Amino acid sequence: MKQTDLAWAAGIIDGEGSIHIQKTNYVNKIYPNAKRKVRRERSPSYTLRLTVRMTDKPTIEKIAKIFEGRCLELKRRTVKNKKVYSWAACGYRTLEILNLIEPYSVTKKNQIKTAYKFMKIPRFQGGRGKGSTLPKSITDKREQYYQKMKTHNHGGN
Repeated sequence: MKQTDLAWAAGIIDGEGSIHIQKTNYVNKIYPNAKRKVRRERSPSYTLRLTVRMTDKPTIEKIAKIFEGRCLELKRRTVKNKKVYSWAACGYRTLEILNLIEPYSVTKKNQIKTAYKFMKIPRFQGGRGKGSTLPKSITDKREQYYQKMKTHNHGGN
């Protein structure tokens, strides 16, 4: 991978990209047809994501080529809207990419630091699947970094 490609990609990500933590809440559900009333509770999930969206297809294709991804065309909201193209990475792949572009990044330094800290939270191995909950300490830490990333992305430090 060329250093010039990484520097170029860092500039595109700084200007047009989004480094964020996606939170998915699971609704507690009561299963009425079960032999006994069962309430399934599950902790929210948090995923580190990196996305770039724009109307310039060649730019998205180049990002996708550099980082071995795909250029996707998003559905237009109305016929009048221009076509929008997207590239994304999530989880540890995002972290690998951030490691590569960090030396060239200017405006996303705080998001990158928060992403590193978020990904250092231990992955909890037990209790996976339906009805699983994580220890409160892990959920609280993930929520803390989720909120911090939101602050960075909405004009805060």
